[in-house]
Amino acid sequence: MKKKLFIVLCSAFALVSRSQTVIDEKYSSPIVEQNEARPKLIYFIGNMNEDRILLKWNVAENESVNLFEIKKSYDGKNFTTSGFILGSEKRGNETYFFPEILRAEQKIYYRLKIVGNNKKVKYSNVISFQPSPFDKTSVANTNNRINPIAAK
Repeated sequence: MKKKLFIVLCSAFALVSRSQTVIDEKYSSPIVEQNEARPKLIYFIGNMNEDRILLKWNVAENESVNLFEIKKSYDGKNFTTSGFILGSEKRGNETYFFPEILRAEQKIYYRLKIVGNNKKVKYSNVISFQPSPFDKTSVANTNNRINPIAAK
């Protein structure tokens, strides 16, 4: 009698375990439709004005964007996160901006990491900026010199 009860209990446990596994697999991974929209980067550009950089980009199918991670590098190979921009709820095309103040006077590289709502990741092209090598304080000081002719 004990053997029969043990076998019945083991069978019931195995049946419950199998059904639990199926339930876990069914609900643990998100369902992604084959025709789900993916963000499309139209352009990624930037502008440098003195010690300020303004990055600008445009995407199509904006509703499929989760977030943008702005990546920065000083060697063009090893990128670190400079900031995040969440995708807006606007449908269709959308333009985004990311301002930054330069802290170094060496060449700097930027790229975008685009994370879609489907959790897929895309990277943009890399753009770079070369800050001006002259010292801004010396330029400011030359404007403050006294004109010897006017001083007489």
